Amino acid sequence: MIRFIFGFLFILLITIPSSDLSGQDIEDIVPEISEAIGLDDDQTAALKTQMEKYAISLQLIFDKNEEGEPDPQAMLTDIKHAREEYHKALKADIGKEKFQAYEGFVEQVQLEILGEVAGLRLLDLQDPLKMTNDQVVQMKPVMARAMKDVMGTLMKYVDKKMNIRNKLGIANSMKSAKKTMERSTAEILTGEQIAKWEEIKEAAKAEKEAAKAGGEDSGQ
Repeated sequence: MIRFIFGFLFILLITIPSSDLSGQDIEDIVPEISEAIGLDDDQTAALKTQMEKYAISLQLIFDKNEEGEPDPQAMLTDIKHAREEYHKALKADIGKEKFQAYEGFVEQVQLEILGEVAGLRLLDLQDPLKMTNDQVVQMKPVMARAMKDVMGTLMKYVDKKMNIRNKLGIANSMKSAKKTMERSTAEILTGEQIAKWEEIKEAAKAEKEAAKAGGEDSGQ
């Protein structure tokens, strides 16, 4: 779970580097975003300013979590709130239309990165499932979208109480993402390939549960 969360943080923050507060990374990416979504000089300057403020906020969050054992949920909650403040300020500075274009740009970048992550997983599956190269290419955006949907659900509920209503919301969101992926996958893979994939997932699940049980036994 920890590996997933910090992997998620990388995807979430990929367009807003916070590890280098010298501003060099932001200096590099602002012109690219500005050109892509058609910002004027004032809007570009506002984007740079807000990104720098956001980067500082994120760095403070990371610094705080370096002290002692990090709390992933608390860290994600702080990041969510910092991102909301960043989005609110940026939207006010560049306007609703350009902000929507900005969100679209960021989403595209995230999907491209997630597609590359999916590609690594698909390389492991290609031989066992006897997938063609075309099938691998077609599956990358399907898996990328599914991962992004899961991450979106995580961020939506990370700072909410886990009452029945929110638990149902999470379950429904996850179920919807799974059904969407299954429909798309059925259009790309054969029934035999899908069945084999399910076998692989079940075997991996059983192996994980066995390893967990073994660890608990050894700790007793």
